[in-house]
Amino acid sequence: MNNIELYKPINIFVSTDETITHKSFLYAKTKQSKPKYYDLNYGNKGYFKIKTITSTQPICTEIISFLNYNFDNFGEYLMWFTKFFTSYIIYTGETDINKFEINTFYSFAEVEKLAKKYYDEIKLDLEYGQKLFSDFIDYIFNINNIEDIKDFSTRIRFYIYYTSHSKKIDRFINNNFSMEKGFKFRTNYDFKGNTENDLINFFKSTPSADVEPDYTSNNDNIYGILYITLFQFVLNNKYLIKKCKNCGKYFITDNPRVNYCNNIFKGTQTCKDIGNQIAQKLKQENDKVYGKYRKIYAKKAMLVKRNPDIEVYKKDYEKWKKEAKQFMNDIRNEKKSYDEFDKWLDENK
Repeated sequence: MNNIELYKPINIFVSTDETITHKSFLYAKTKQSKPKYYDLNYGNKGYFKIKTITSTQPICTEIISFLNYNFDNFGEYLMWFTKFFTSYIIYTGETDINKFEINTFYSFAEVEKLAKKYYDEIKLDLEYGQKLFSDFIDYIFNINNIEDIKDFSTRIRFYIYYTSHSKKIDRFINNNFSMEKGFKFRTNYDFKGNTENDLINFFKSTPSADVEPDYTSNNDNIYGILYITLFQFVLNNKYLIKKCKNCGKYFITDNPRVNYCNNIFKGTQTCKDIGNQIAQKLKQENDKVYGKYRKIYAKKAMLVKRNPDIEVYKKDYEKWKKEAKQFMNDIRNEKKSYDEFDKWLDENK
């Protein structure tokens, strides 16, 4: 095997602490102010080498990739494992991790063998992390259209969710690595509540209240890195994370009206291409339903105009108009569909 010169010198050591016996860590000799991680990068001729990376990934692309991976697929799991190899050596015992030396190339087969050995255990960890981060992101960007938080900024939603779920989030992102308290939002208001409902009611009743960033940290764990990039993404406040209405994967956009991603869905067609086709089809169908609505509306209005003394016509018209308006509002808020509206119109001509 060939010797290589690393970008930054790093050491392998095994903790003798009884609470974490048989868990190993790669640790930088020199601490840096930015979060860092170590990955296995392809070297010459298809071999791997351990490489140190210092990055805060402000665009948040890594967390999007993480959420969209299918870890039931071993190939996708292996891509992630090799990229963030050292975040998972906490699962390996001394015997396995001590086979790896710093200034050395390792074959694909050797790395793949290690990845397979701990696949089931690490996959559970990965899938739990996906659920934790997706719930967090869904709340921050209100992907599920929660009425109580729709008027809050992404920063306030971040603050509410993190504060009310901090124990679960901190326990996971630290994962036996050291992370100083930091990279969170805080409010200067003297408020004691920390449940989700308490916080929602506080911000609703105190419209002047806001949150500000509090950040300083060192972290070698990929889950900590993902959390920090999410924090920075929300702090940047220029982009949104959304879920594609075609493939269901997460994507980043600066346009709140965009609902489809640019991923290839079928053949050469992207989800955005599919979305445009769906939108055109819906528009044609919706125009037909809306036309039916206008005809019934005009018919009932004319009936009232021609028979001003018949109270039942007027009551029926007002009731129908109110219900139709509510239906249209529900369609705009994606609570009901045009198909349901079409059926209702046929039943209430």
